[in-house]
Amino acid sequence: MTVRQLLGMVALLASGWLAFFADKTPSGDTDLVAPTRSSAAGPAAPAPVRAAPTGAAPKPATAHPGPAAPEAVLALAERPAAPKPDAERPAAQAFGARSWTPAPPPPAPVVPRAPPLPFVFLGKQWQGGAWQVFLALGEDTRLARASAVIDGQYRVESIVPPQIVFTYLPLNERQTLDIGAP
Repeated sequence: MTVRQLLGMVALLASGWLAFFADKTPSGDTDLVAPTRSSAAGPAAPAPVRAAPTGAAPKPATAHPGPAAPEAVLALAERPAAPKPDAERPAAQAFGARSWTPAPPPPAPVVPRAPPLPFVFLGKQWQGGAWQVFLALGEDTRLARASAVIDGQYRVESIVPPQIVFTYLPLNERQTLDIGAP
């Protein structure tokens, strides 16, 4: 072991002993602040107090270097209350998931569509120079001719085999039904 290592070891042991066994009482120069009653109607003003040795009561300082302390301490203005979270405004998430990918485009608006045709083709007949089509609607049978309105919801636009063309009146949407060749 070299002399240099030996001196370093001694210095380390000495500093450890001082850190562990040294006196830990505060010095007498420490200033503490204790509340006192103020003669004004405002809140209490702090008065500087000198720290006393261990076991003795603290005593007010007689002379305090520096600028003179004000007679009364002014009250702080009240802070406005924090706004309550609204149901419309989502709460911020401090540790929420973040993504650098752009947001997907908004979905296309849903366009209302006509329901499927409730009719079942039963047969057709050529009479008086125009086609007539027999349709089943549940248990009932309906006779469809060109320009006829069926149940207030469907209008027959044309009957040209192999199709009959209907217009769904609430949405003004055209639909076709196969009726076979002539």
